[in-house]
Amino acid sequence: MDILIGDWTKLGATVRDARTAHGFTQHELAERAGVSRSWLARLEGGHRSAELEQILRLLDALGMSMLVRDPHRAEPAGGATPAPSPELQAVTEWAREQRARRQESREKSPNGWDLPPKRGVPSLPRAVGHDEETE
Repeated sequence: MDILIGDWTKLGATVRDARTAHGFTQHELAERAGVSRSWLARLEGGHRSAELEQILRLLDALGMSMLVRDPHRAEPAGGATPAPSPELQAVTEWAREQRARRQESREKSPNGWDLPPKRGVPSLPRAVGHDEETE
């Protein structure tokens, strides 16, 4: 089913309707899409400062996609939906990979505290006057 999005309010309502149809809370969908719950709430409310990358990740998490049509170009014969451009396919695949990486990271380290230290991070210098014999 195609949905014509003419403004930010319609985009927000469409996302909210899809989220509730899937039975997701804002928190659950935000986590699946890798966005903050507050960002999702603003988008659903029609706020105008959403980035395309975040929107694409959100739509992907809902099993939806975005199709941009030029009203001045003729539709393909038989009303078939044209294949997405290679650029859109690449962005969609990148968003899926990012979501999978975030999910894998959350499964390995749900609170982030047990991650190993980053390599190549210099150690802090010892305090002036520090006496190693007192340790």
